[in-house]
Amino acid sequence: MSYSLLVFVIEALANDAEDYKATWEDFRGQQRQEFDLLLEDERVLSIESSWIEDLRNSIVNVLHPGATRRFTQFAINHIPDDFYHSSNNTSKRPLRRSRTRQAIQNAYVLRSSFSHALTPLTTFLIRESYRAEEVNQGSQTYLTLRGLFRLVRSVILDFIDKQEQVALHNHPWHKEAHQHGLVKEAPVPAYLRLKDPEGKLHKIEAQYAKYWLEDILVIFQDNYVERLHEKLSLNQTDSDWFMGIATSGPRVGEGIFRFDPNPSYEWSLISKKSLALIPQAKKSYKGYLQSITLLCAHLEEMDCGYSIWNSLLESRAFGKPLFGLERFVVDVIHDELRDWSSVQAESLFEKHLKKNKISMPSRVEIACMLAIAKLFKREGSNEGRKKWLTIAHGDSALYPKEQKFIQYALDSDTAVVNPSEFLNDPCI
Repeated sequence: MSYSLLVFVIEALANDAEDYKATWEDFRGQQRQEFDLLLEDERVLSIESSWIEDLRNSIVNVLHPGATRRFTQFAINHIPDDFYHSSNNTSKRPLRRSRTRQAIQNAYVLRSSFSHALTPLTTFLIRESYRAEEVNQGSQTYLTLRGLFRLVRSVILDFIDKQEQVALHNHPWHKEAHQHGLVKEAPVPAYLRLKDPEGKLHKIEAQYAKYWLEDILVIFQDNYVERLHEKLSLNQTDSDWFMGIATSGPRVGEGIFRFDPNPSYEWSLISKKSLALIPQAKKSYKGYLQSITLLCAHLEEMDCGYSIWNSLLESRAFGKPLFGLERFVVDVIHDELRDWSSVQAESLFEKHLKKNKISMPSRVEIACMLAIAKLFKREGSNEGRKKWLTIAHGDSALYPKEQKFIQYALDSDTAVVNPSEFLNDPCI
């Protein structure tokens, strides 16, 4: 009920906004085609055009087409620029600019499901509120109750601020109290999916290559970029890192963390096993297997300083390189963008932002945005450079130091933040 009421607050504001009102143009696709065919039928040729226009307006008033789209756009139009700034966030996982549209759309859908069918709110949107403003389920991003509350407050204040007849004053609304606690019913961490309790790697299979790639990306961020295990050894603990004590299964009695507290991986072995699977794998799996092969080679290079990247590319088993989103991500991590154009990378990544093809950790995702900005700069497009720097800035509230460097690049006519620096040195 609380979640739905928060959505209704924005909807109530929008109802009187001129830009929010439904028009005939809000009918789209097959629905619009069917209406237009009927109204252009020769049987209505003798009817005055004004009557047809009145009929259209009546249909619009009854059906209110494009409600979700109009609601989403109204909310986005009233999100202030500083909403994504690190100083206005206390969450462990703040809402990111690139996820805002999808998250607002899903909030409206959840509200409609409750209002029309009494479908209860998924419990994790409440449970995760203590630490997160956004959470992912499948390929979709959702606002937690905490995230929706801050967004609604922002929209209300911006809406009021834009009403010329009202005198206003500033208020520090963004300072929210939050509590730390243990995560219940949390998902299994990536490292527990790769290794058994004795530290032995599970067998990699082609049909699960996508999930292996996603888990390796998480381990890369947590243990190679953020180096959380080193902070743990220095007692720089954070309650969000600790998930609890296992009460069942092979790790009963063991402390479970969100990251691997004792990272030790034979990356070269995973790379070889993945490479061996490529020739006989289905085409839909080959891109993931190629990416795992190269990513593990990169991690082996980080561990040992020995590179086999080029020899893998030349291997007969590797086959013809497939340049999908997964390969772009790995090339960004390896700091090798020579095979990419800005348009090619942008097209892949925009599709990813609309509907996640693969799940990737936030720092890796932001690095990809910075890489696209770098490609646009390389090709002389300042508009494209600034577009992706703006998106990266809006997604980086969790990393205040890095956000400052991105802001510096935005304020410049030519500067960019190198994605390799963003990944290899968290403090830049």
